[in-house]
Amino acid sequence: MTGVRYFSGFDELPQASRSLFEKAGSHCFFFGLPWFRVFVSHALDEGDVVRIYCSRSPEDSGDAALATVQRRADSGVFKPRKLSSLSNYYTSLFGPVWNGTSEREAAHALATAIAGDSPPWDMVELKPLDVSSPAFHALKAGLQSAGFVVQTYFCFGNWYLDVAGRSFAQYETDLPSMLRTP
Repeated sequence: MTGVRYFSGFDELPQASRSLFEKAGSHCFFFGLPWFRVFVSHALDEGDVVRIYCSRSPEDSGDAALATVQRRADSGVFKPRKLSSLSNYYTSLFGPVWNGTSEREAAHALATAIAGDSPPWDMVELKPLDVSSPAFHALKAGLQSAGFVVQTYFCFGNWYLDVAGRSFAQYETDLPSMLRTP
C-alpha cells in the first residue's frame, strides 16, 4: 500500500474507494453508501466532522476504508479530541471495508494513519465491531502496533430466533400460555 488519505465526505471519495463501500453494502446494509449518506445527512451532531480514511495500492485501487467522525469536544477545561466510528445506536454493525487484500496489512495502514494525525487523538472509539470477525482482530492488532492502548468491551448483541420456516401463527402456538395471554 502506498498510503492512506482521508476525505471529509463520501462524494469526495475516489471511485475505487466508493466501490469498496458499494461491494460491502451488497453484503451488509450498514457498510453501504446509502446507509452512510443518510447517516451523515440526519444523524450527526453540530460540530461533528466526517473523516473517511482510505488506503490505496500502487495501482491506485482502493484497498481499505474506514468511515469515522471527529466528535465535537465537550465543554470544560479538558476538551479531548475523539475519533469515533461513523455509527450510533441504530447501527447494528460497523467495521472497515476492504477489497480482499490482507486485512492485517490494511488495518495496520489505517491505524498508522490515525496514529499519525496531528494533533493526536486522545481517544479512538470504534463500535459496534463483531468480535468474531477478522476485522475486529486485525483492527485491534493494527491499533496496538500503531501505539494505541486498546481496551475492548461488550457493547451490545443482536439476538434473534430462528423460526425454522414456521409462520407467525405456528410460532405463537408454540409459546408458553403465559406469553400468549396478555
